[in-house]
Amino acid sequence: MKPSQPTPQQAAAQRFGSELEQHKRALQLLDRVRETLTGAPDLPSLFQEVTAAIQQVVGYPLVSIALVEDEQIKPQVSLGYDTEGVTYSTDFGIIGRVARSAQAALVQDVSQDADYQVYHPRVVSQLCLPLFDGQQVAGLLNIETTDFVLGEEDLRLMQILSQHLSSALRRVRLDMKIRKARQHDQHLYAQIARQASELALLHQVRNALSREVSVDSLIRAVNTAIIAAFGYTQVSIYLLDPAALPEPCLVLQHQIGYHTVLHRIPVSTGVVGRVIRTGKGELIEDVRLEAAFVGAIGNTTSEVTVPLRAHGKVVGTLNVESVDGVILHQRDLELMNEVAAQVGQALERAQLLSAVSLSEARYRLLAESMTDLVCLHAREGQLTYVSPSVTALLGYLPEDMLGQFPDEFVHPDDHEKIKNAILQTPSPQFDLLRLRLRHQQGHWIWFETSSAPTQSGDGQWQSTSRDISERHHIEQQLAYEARHDSLTGLANRSLFEGRLQACLEEAHQTGNTNYAVLFLDVDRFKVINDSLGHRIGDDLLRALAERLAANIPPNELLARLGGDEFAILLCHHAADAERLAGRLAKALRQPLKVGSHELRLSISIGIAPGRAEYTETSDVLRDADLSMYESKHRQRTRASSAYRVFDRSLHERALRRLHIEAELGAAIGARQLHLFYQPVVQLSSNRILSFEALARWRHPELGNVQPSEFLSVAEETGLIWPLGQWVLEEACQQLSTWQRQQPERPLCLNVNLSPHQFQQSDIIRQVQRAIRKSGCAAHGLNLEITEGAMLHASAAQTITALRELGLGVQVDDFGTGYSSLASLHRFNLTALKIDRSFVENLGSDPASQGIVQAILKLAEALKLDVIAEGIETPEQRRSLLDLNCQVGQGYLFSPAVSAVEATKLWQRCNSGDAANEGGAAPTQRNSPTLSTARPKPS
Repeated sequence: MKPSQPTPQQAAAQRFGSELEQHKRALQLLDRVRETLTGAPDLPSLFQEVTAAIQQVVGYPLVSIALVEDEQIKPQVSLGYDTEGVTYSTDFGIIGRVARSAQAALVQDVSQDADYQVYHPRVVSQLCLPLFDGQQVAGLLNIETTDFVLGEEDLRLMQILSQHLSSALRRVRLDMKIRKARQHDQHLYAQIARQASELALLHQVRNALSREVSVDSLIRAVNTAIIAAFGYTQVSIYLLDPAALPEPCLVLQHQIGYHTVLHRIPVSTGVVGRVIRTGKGELIEDVRLEAAFVGAIGNTTSEVTVPLRAHGKVVGTLNVESVDGVILHQRDLELMNEVAAQVGQALERAQLLSAVSLSEARYRLLAESMTDLVCLHAREGQLTYVSPSVTALLGYLPEDMLGQFPDEFVHPDDHEKIKNAILQTPSPQFDLLRLRLRHQQGHWIWFETSSAPTQSGDGQWQSTSRDISERHHIEQQLAYEARHDSLTGLANRSLFEGRLQACLEEAHQTGNTNYAVLFLDVDRFKVINDSLGHRIGDDLLRALAERLAANIPPNELLARLGGDEFAILLCHHAADAERLAGRLAKALRQPLKVGSHELRLSISIGIAPGRAEYTETSDVLRDADLSMYESKHRQRTRASSAYRVFDRSLHERALRRLHIEAELGAAIGARQLHLFYQPVVQLSSNRILSFEALARWRHPELGNVQPSEFLSVAEETGLIWPLGQWVLEEACQQLSTWQRQQPERPLCLNVNLSPHQFQQSDIIRQVQRAIRKSGCAAHGLNLEITEGAMLHASAAQTITALRELGLGVQVDDFGTGYSSLASLHRFNLTALKIDRSFVENLGSDPASQGIVQAILKLAEALKLDVIAEGIETPEQRRSLLDLNCQVGQGYLFSPAVSAVEATKLWQRCNSGDAANEGGAAPTQRNSPTLSTARPKPS
């Protein structure tokens, strides 16, 4: 018997069960990947976990993730096949195509795709998706199957996953940069701490040597200072006995940290003996590799031995050792050489003092040879002795200072500090006290001072001061640079947010929110930077900072937050924010002189007044930033002044923008976007000459999303590439349909190219593919570019290549951009489109009429066609005809309509049903015409 066929209800249940199982797997995959994305510490872990999740949950047999770097595709993790050590160029296979185009590729049958390259035998289907870091393709997610065909459901699921993975990729890379910066800071801090420890050690050794007199005492003091200040665990000092028999020996003077004592070491033995013989210090990082090492303890790791010199001769060694795997380095050798040099000086001093019975005269002779300032003080602080070095340091003669108190020479702000130190009992004793001392000429010098009681026991004490002006200046400079912008000298983000945080805390304590933040951004700064170079851009930012600072009230904070973004904090004058914004905009009406250039700038300003609910500085800056972008947008549409004050509607629009950003990619893939078509007509007869293709998006929740909303999002997220490619291919398909329907009636279709799309290296190949895929005739296609796109270095070459394909190239919104009229003739263009801002003022603004007339004469000289945009009234149409402008488009004739409506409009015009306004006769028999009685849509 034949098996019974399932009933329709059973078949539907089976399909529902299969779809339900797919959704469960998708949710399970996304939940698992979401945990991985938020917790992965690095890219290898992130990629390993994501590929494993995809394979285990969805069951794809072959899964890999690759990074795109330096025009190379570098596999990172591959499950199901081995790609270790393999790299591919961006011309290789389907993955190369995705890397170049930034568009996902679903190849259900790889045998039918000419680009497919075999990675693994028996592959049936392949799905490859781009991963973005900002607007750049940073990586690829590649999936292949061997026993089932991938479909649209797989594509949608992996697109959602790739969006999350792209965000995680940016986060992990940012975290890696932050960690590297932190590691650099930690390394820098470690170096500073090391330098501070070294300076502390040298200062303590110097103080110890200045106090001790006998050789035994100074040696013990040096060893103790080394152990205490720097943390070495084993230290010893040997002095040479040249008369020892049978050979000269090193005799131990003092050591710390050893449980076994080597009292005498022949100069022919060990590392210390070699140092005596050569007179050169040595660093032995691993004593196990040193045959000459003689160890007193068994767990020694490293050794530093340096010679001690007195009167130019080697008289002993200073030896430092580490244990238990602690390695000594070159810095340790250099530090011990400095200590040894001071010990050598002290040994010389001790020998001199011993020779003259430690007389005060010889002690003073030694003090006078020092570069530091050495003073003796009575119990109450009066100076009883001042070393001659005071003349070089402060300009005074020693006798001029005798009998005076220290505070006569100390900066007033440091009086309390020195007073507290002197009042210590039983006698002053302090280390590394920072003071400013007055030079005889009146300026102040930073010193680091230490003191200790003398051995006389009568309450007298000694101070030793070292000039640290240079070090103090460097420290102050580092502190300043950490809180100020290196280019403009203004406060940086760190200082600005610190001051703003103080305002927030004061507002919470007092309830007074009388503060405001102004967020400033230079309009079109990138165009100037790209056109004139970064050096001019930097000079311009400096000049702008000076102009802004000159117009800021005293005591208010101006900061550069980065790039061309500035901010102003009004701590107690929120009511002045709008007046200040207007003054700043007015101040920039005069051009800025930068080298040989005079540049005019405009700024967009967002104002965030203080509010009780603000708790974080980031919230205030966010709202000021939102206001600034609203101001920039309104200025572009000529609907506002240079500033905008924050209100809650801006936040709501920002949330709407995030919603659009999150769903735009899926909307492109799900074909929620559609093309509408606005006719371009001959103004004298209303005959339809062409259509302009315009993208429209009807969102299931948000309703109609304006192109100005989703196109800006597409440009910022990198989706402008797949969106632009879709528009191009969809428009070519429609053009091909129209060309087949009316082969005897030539019709053109205009398609806009975004600057990002126009600048792509494979734009020519994209256009060729769209034409070949649709089968349309290239001569019916016109591509519209902006004036800004022509500033790109390869613009002329790209336009020429497009023209060689047989299609036209038109400049959209002409007159509002930055194209150079002197160089316009270099571009192989076909038409200029007059911007609607000039058309709307015809009849009321002589300047607009003059501009339109100038554009028409320019086009005539360059043999270019002219199309007027935004025609909404019969008066504008008549003005254009009076100026001999023959072609235009606008709501007067028709808004953008669907392909079906456009086709009907074209066919109706072809049939001659439409009236010819004003009785103007068509230029061709049966030419398609439009009525101008069509109302303007709301």
